[in-house]
Amino acid sequence: LDARSITSSSGSDVSEWKDSSGRSNNFAVASDCGTPKLGMASWNSALPVVRFGISGQTCLKSEVAHSVPTSATFVGVVSWRGDGGNWEPIAAVSHDRYWTVRMVYNTRELNMHVRNEQVPRVGVELSKPYVFAARVDGTGKKSYMWIYDIEEGVWTGKQVYNTEGIPSGGKEVITLARASAKTWEWAQMDMAIFSMWDKFLDDSAVTHLVVQYAATAQQACSSHQCASGFQLLPDAGSIRGSDDATCCEPAPWLFLDARSITSSSGSDVSEWKDSSGRSNNFAVASDCGTPKLGMASWNSALPVVRFGISGQTCLKSEVAHSVPTSATFVGVVSWRGDGGNWEPIAAVSHDRYWTVRMVYNTRELNMHVRNEQVPRVGVELSKPYVFAARVDGTGKKSYMWIYDIEEGVWTGKQVYNTEGIPSGGKEVITLARASAKTWEWAQMDMAIFSMWDKFLDDSAVTHLVVQYAATAQQACSSHQCASG
Repeated sequence: LDARSITSSSGSDVSEWKDSSGRSNNFAVASDCGTPKLGMASWNSALPVVRFGISGQTCLKSEVAHSVPTSATFVGVVSWRGDGGNWEPIAAVSHDRYWTVRMVYNTRELNMHVRNEQVPRVGVELSKPYVFAARVDGTGKKSYMWIYDIEEGVWTGKQVYNTEGIPSGGKEVITLARASAKTWEWAQMDMAIFSMWDKFLDDSAVTHLVVQYAATAQQACSSHQCASGFQLLPDAGSIRGSDDATCCEPAPWLFLDARSITSSSGSDVSEWKDSSGRSNNFAVASDCGTPKLGMASWNSALPVVRFGISGQTCLKSEVAHSVPTSATFVGVVSWRGDGGNWEPIAAVSHDRYWTVRMVYNTRELNMHVRNEQVPRVGVELSKPYVFAARVDGTGKKSYMWIYDIEEGVWTGKQVYNTEGIPSGGKEVITLARASAKTWEWAQMDMAIFSMWDKFLDDSAVTHLVVQYAATAQQACSSHQCASG
């Protein structure tokens, strides 16, 4: 049951809540139920909720009785506006015989109530949105109550206890926000989602569901105001959150995104405009072959700039820039083949300042400062990666981190001492080739290249890598799920 599926306007009566599972397990107002209303969540003005207990007991009941499973999982998004009746059920079947997800008597402790067991139970507060996950394992004879605080992004509590288990053979109507027959046991709450499985889901599956439900319940990041020095993530409209850690990234000095190129796939890329707002644009220079726009081999919906199609190609910054003594470089790339001897991703003048490139005749990507051949991490052809290369001019360390997008794992992380980038330079930046040596070139597809003229810490870089990897993957709508 998802309140977003209800098409009436906010403030309207909710006389029926249709099941979105495809199984037509619909709920409706019964003769002994007050009628709930549709509203918008207090914590997210764009999220519809079914508002129970506005002026006394309200409820919705399943339109037919269902067989009561001996194992079950219940997950939902709720927020309590106040204290209702003595027990305040989220959902219930007949009293003390089968199961109820409800508060313990005159408390704010949510309980996976099996028969008459008052544990497990986890406390909640009014006016806060939560994801609850209540379960009964009829085989292992355990019951579970997990609660996740959506706004804080932390688990409020997890409890598990032994249980007698749900008796077999029952067939019952399910009631939302009230006890099945006791009209004085009712909840004053907003419910965005209520879902049920007639089986026990394991911890991993439930954790995944809770994370997804919490994301669904949050505001889109596009409504968040980032702190000074940060900016909204490029995909902020499709990411849910309300804090800088989720919604923002350090504002880059340079951000090249192939999705910003409006020409058709197969066209020449004679200019790649900076999306950072600083107009640090790149273009084909007289000594550069011209790259082309293409679509990523691992994601047919993702544009890439294709370098080294038939020999050296490159793009150069349209003006020379001051060379920072600390810097961070993060991007999404995949190598189609072996180009020249060193294969730079990006470079300034040879062996003096910095280059992000392969070590000679290897597939080991190196944060090359002056003439240092470390740190370096190996990669494979035809695989998409997020690389994060950094130089800390104060701490005299250089870093190379590489993340495998398809596998979802770190390929490697290396850090080494460095002499550091010399001060005082002013240089043109070259993509996919050495600045002057035309035989040092890369055969690669680049979706994103970004640069900061400062050192970003591990936490910030990890956040960026996760976001870039998500951007580079296919939308889940193209995925075929396994049975069940």
